Amino acid sequence: MSDFDPTQHDPTWQEATDDSRRQRLDALRDIATHTPQAPADATAQPIRASETPRSSLAPPPTPRGPGGRSSRPRPLWLAAGALVLIVVVVSVFALTRPGGASSVLQTAAATATATTTPRTGPLVIRPAVDELGCPTATAWSDDGTQLAVLGTTNCDEQLGQHKLNVYNVTTGKLTAKFRLDNTVINALKVANTSGKTGLSYTYTHALWLGPAVYVTIQVTDSAAADFTTQVPFVALLRVTPSDQQLTAFVQPNRSANAAIYTRWNPTTGTVQITPDTIVSSDGNISATLPASLAYGWRADGTPDPLIPVAAGKQPPHDPGGPVGVPSSGGRLTIWQPGLLVHGFLAGPGAEALIFTTDFDAVSGGQPSVVDGVHLRAPVVPSGKPAPDKKSLDAFNLSSAPWLPVRDAAMKAVVDGLTKDAEGGDTTSASVAWRPDGTVLAVQPGPSFDSQGNPIDADITLYDTKTGHTLSTLKLPPQKGTPVQAQNMLQWSPTGSALMLVDFELETLVIWTQEQLPH
Repeated sequence: MSDFDPTQHDPTWQEATDDSRRQRLDALRDIATHTPQAPADATAQPIRASETPRSSLAPPPTPRGPGGRSSRPRPLWLAAGALVLIVVVVSVFALTRPGGASSVLQTAAATATATTTPRTGPLVIRPAVDELGCPTATAWSDDGTQLAVLGTTNCDEQLGQHKLNVYNVTTGKLTAKFRLDNTVINALKVANTSGKTGLSYTYTHALWLGPAVYVTIQVTDSAAADFTTQVPFVALLRVTPSDQQLTAFVQPNRSANAAIYTRWNPTTGTVQITPDTIVSSDGNISATLPASLAYGWRADGTPDPLIPVAAGKQPPHDPGGPVGVPSSGGRLTIWQPGLLVHGFLAGPGAEALIFTTDFDAVSGGQPSVVDGVHLRAPVVPSGKPAPDKKSLDAFNLSSAPWLPVRDAAMKAVVDGLTKDAEGGDTTSASVAWRPDGTVLAVQPGPSFDSQGNPIDADITLYDTKTGHTLSTLKLPPQKGTPVQAQNMLQWSPTGSALMLVDFELETLVIWTQEQLPH
């Protein structure tokens, strides 16, 4: 047994905590498979942002488009003027009475409090209004006050420019925006000394660390003979909103092993690349870090598996407690935002319950940006028959570690998926544990109206100790019709806000403390 005890956690376990739009129900047959990558070791090539024209080095196209900005309504200015007048009158009156200035301060504070109306519904951010369509990844700042959103300028363009927008979570206002591609293209040109052609790149994750947002990038080679050589470079982009700076780091890949995870030095851009731990026979990645329910960090920044799990072995009991915050550099569990699927394959008659998660993290010890922490594994409920070989082989899970049901809330979700799938249909749910581990947010896959059109389901919050429902969050009215797609749920690091990323309607819906159970 591991000596890991989340009840004796260090400060980084305190109340606090993409995938991308590719996580769709139309991909559930290959449940959240991971494109193999490859290792490397070389000298970083930092390149500052420039305004050079776009080259043939470009990310793959993504679909849909922008809108226009709106101005502040005039009645807000009238209300502000009225408030100033009230404060002046009250101040003059108060100064003529005993108590003078202290009375003014108390009265003004009372007036301000009385005129501040808490938000009654969730905050809705539509990045397309700010020329960012197709959101693919999001990242909270450590204090939960800012949000970075990765996407493209126009999803209808064949080669839309990729952007990163930064928003104030209190107001929902755009505070910074960046175009990313020129910086990445220039860095690739410098690193690509052999003149290799056919390169393209994909932005995979976003992670906020200190004052900067780090975006990890996968570079692929269309001319590669097989998957062991299709990742000739690895790349990292640092975006600093406060000074509008972008820096890209690119490393050549000198290894034949395509299944890797990387640990980037966030300051120098130097990288250590480690072969993947578990790869199935068909090249699908089951786990990037050594398979474990929880991780600490050694002094050199390498992960320390605290509760190891393995393929073909009944998983240990999960101790519960906080799930951790990937950006904190502290202990964390594998139970990060992800997808629970009860899958069926009609042909071979196989079924499996699968949990998938994929995210970036900050290591402890010597801090580094770890890209990416990926797990795709069968869930084996206690007291239930172990998955049979036929099912594991059918879902490419024969080499994947087995996971337990973490808590009573997860059991309630698993039971619901199993019941709904009795007709032989694949069922799924987006799940996200609050960083302190006490609440599980769940949104089932899309349901359908009487005309057969998909509709987004409401979000249910469960108590992880009892499995009881705490509350249901209703989605605000949205423009457009969602397609058959899976959304993503994500808590803020402080646990005070919950966000739903609707990839198809291209909106971010954020519930704050006023709307969440305490």
